[in-house]
Amino acid sequence: MGYWVNSGHTDSTKFFKRTGELETDTHAFAILRDGFFQENKNSGWCLTPPIHYKVFNGSWKEISTDTLLITNEYRGEVEEYYMILKYVSLESLEVKKEIPENSIK
Repeated sequence: MGYWVNSGHTDSTKFFKRTGELETDTHAFAILRDGFFQENKNSGWCLTPPIHYKVFNGSWKEISTDTLLITNEYRGEVEEYYMILKYVSLESLEVKKEIPENSIK
């Protein structure tokens, strides 16, 4: 649980650092109590700067010790994905995002 801000990525893994609140000027997310999830991410269709961010609300559910199912509003639709926890410490997090095969957007 907590607030996490993007600190980099490789092709399949994203790296995050713990922060004290949800950052609003970059990609960040919050995993909060009672299954509440917030993700601050690109609100437009283009990744060319300047990028505009927006907080999208959703939920999380633990599927296994290393997998969360994230269900989130995104651009007027519902986005669903698995957040695979590859590495977790008090200050850093490495995750991989996987789209379920039966996901309906």
